[in-house]
Amino acid sequence: MKTEVSQKPATPNFPVGKIIALRDGAYLLRPLCAEDEPRLREFFYSHSQETIQLRYGYMIGTMTHKRASRLVNVDQQKDVALGIFEIKGAEQTLHAVGRYYSEADGQTAEIAFVVREIKRRRGMAAALLHQLAAIAATHSLIFFHAQVQHDNQAMRQLLDRYHARTNRIPDSDLMIYQLPVARILKSRIKA
Repeated sequence: MKTEVSQKPATPNFPVGKIIALRDGAYLLRPLCAEDEPRLREFFYSHSQETIQLRYGYMIGTMTHKRASRLVNVDQQKDVALGIFEIKGAEQTLHAVGRYYSEADGQTAEIAFVVREIKRRRGMAAALLHQLAAIAATHSLIFFHAQVQHDNQAMRQLLDRYHARTNRIPDSDLMIYQLPVARILKSRIKA
């Protein structure tokens, strides 16, 4: 279950975050920042080929400095990139990323998630979805949508819990999910 435990103050290097309680302990949920590039690269290299295929839709063999830099240096007023981190002493290990990319219409954003294989089924994607929805509401976004491969059962199950509208792309293994941000915020489903 996801419950907010406390607020962690911002430091010069990291933006403000909050401590959340999940099924297996407490984690820090916060926006990604430039200092997270090495964490993101380590996180990427922990993925199986199946995870990379399901998340990106094609095989990516390397996480270059340029790509990692682009993924952590996000204009958080337009697009949002969040991470869930395990904290051990001064170390922060990235275990999940959730993000949205705002569409030109100003009402819709595409969402995407990836969770480290050994940390799945603990509520991380649901926690990220709820935090993304809370932020989206402050940015006047109305709908989230996601392109999900048919084989990506975990993502499909998460979105189905919120009764997302689905359409299959003809001659493709992709499903398009659309769900109102307000439905996520009103839901009692947490993790």
